[in-house]
Amino acid sequence: MELLTVTLTQITVMFCFIIVGFVLRKAGIIEANVGTVLACLETFVFMPLLCFRNFSTYMTVENITVKWPIFIFSAAVFALVFFFSKLISGIFSNDKYIKGVYVYSFTVPNVGYFGYPLIEAVFGKEGLFNFMLFCVPLYLFIYTVGMNMLMNKSKFTLKRLLNPVMIGIALGMLVGLIGIPMPEVVTKTVSTGAACMGPCAMILTGYVLAKTPLKSMFTNGKMYLASFIRLIVLPFGAGALVYLVCYLLKLDNIYVFLTVAALCLPMGLNGVVFPEAAGKDGTAGVQACCISSIFGIITIPTIFMLLKLLGITL
Repeated sequence: MELLTVTLTQITVMFCFIIVGFVLRKAGIIEANVGTVLACLETFVFMPLLCFRNFSTYMTVENITVKWPIFIFSAAVFALVFFFSKLISGIFSNDKYIKGVYVYSFTVPNVGYFGYPLIEAVFGKEGLFNFMLFCVPLYLFIYTVGMNMLMNKSKFTLKRLLNPVMIGIALGMLVGLIGIPMPEVVTKTVSTGAACMGPCAMILTGYVLAKTPLKSMFTNGKMYLASFIRLIVLPFGAGALVYLVCYLLKLDNIYVFLTVAALCLPMGLNGVVFPEAAGKDGTAGVQACCISSIFGIITIPTIFMLLKLLGITL
């Protein structure tokens, strides 16, 4: 019941902000270019601050020394998911850009808004700490390959690493590894800006949703298939593979838990944010996020209960 309550609460809050964006757009209170403005604020202000906060907190010498197997497992898992996503993306569209949106949405679950509160509520601060460490390689993917993919850059170059998000990550790693103390005003400014990331992304999602007929979202069979892959196929498939590796190498089942816990989450909001920032159509990302989140009310608590029955936990 605790898992169900936390999941339902997070989804309800998310849809409340989505409805705000939807109503504001439908009522004509916000203009057509506001979506681009919100997306740019996300990409160039709130995301860099969020990344700086996370990396300065968790990318420490102690964590790398003690917890390095978590980083290795995470990088391997998300790499496999990425290549699997590229193989199946052609099922959903022949358009190169839309295929990229699906690849991103399958690879990147909504760990920030859904995963963190859920893990902390059920497994406490230590559980959240391990989960966040597991997500570090994912953040590196999001703001390099993922960002390049969704903003429709034809070729990835080192020059493109010089963007606000990657600068935020680099500075955060520097602060975390060296242990540079920061004034309270800096930490509060960073935390306040990072906290804007979620609500702003959800309002933007509602804004984009208002531009598309709702009927098309609920009658699009591909969205249900995509949600099934995101919520069922990926967590069980990757979880079984990691379980086999842990069994053969006699490793702790924490890696199985972290893999399944991350991959059972719905599709993230960046599938909306990045396309809008680049002036592209974010409809596919919006629909995938909404449909997978609705079904997540049932699938997420069920999967966590199965893990508990199997004795796989943090």
